[in-house]
Amino acid sequence: MYYKALLNLFFILLVFVLQLAIFSGLPFGLGAANIIIIALIFVLALTDFYTAVWGAIIFGFLLDIYSFNFFGVYLISLFVTILFSNFLLVKFFTNRSSYSFLALVFLTSIFYQAVLGLISFIQSYGQIEIEIFDKNFWVNIFWGEVINFIITLVSFYLISFLSKKLKPAFLIKND
Repeated sequence: MYYKALLNLFFILLVFVLQLAIFSGLPFGLGAANIIIIALIFVLALTDFYTAVWGAIIFGFLLDIYSFNFFGVYLISLFVTILFSNFLLVKFFTNRSSYSFLALVFLTSIFYQAVLGLISFIQSYGQIEIEIFDKNFWVNIFWGEVINFIITLVSFYLISFLSKKLKPAFLIKND
């Protein structure tokens, strides 16, 4: 039990450091990629809801410590995003295909950005400017989603190759 908890904590810290050290520093909108959301979606799909919620809480806590926003903005955003993605996964994306993962990551990352922007707007009492009318905002969203798609596809096929969790049960040959 402790081994699994330490392994999960190591995975969370690794993804957190990769997000902050590598992906946030990429130029030309590529820094908008969000591997935290991708990791949480894979945890939600491959394990269970409670493990994904704990991952969202820990990621949110770490991002809140690192951020200049009020404490809890990332915690709330990630928690609500996991609730939304679990709803989508249970009600709409029941199969575990690459298309399902791509759609789930796309919808979840857009939802996460919307929730994060809404909480930041409420936190500032409406004093910040709304960026959706800015061209660079949409360019960053586009390139972030392109990078998210690439990371999701590579991760999906890597997990499919290394594990049997994404393979349908009726297609597995019993030798």
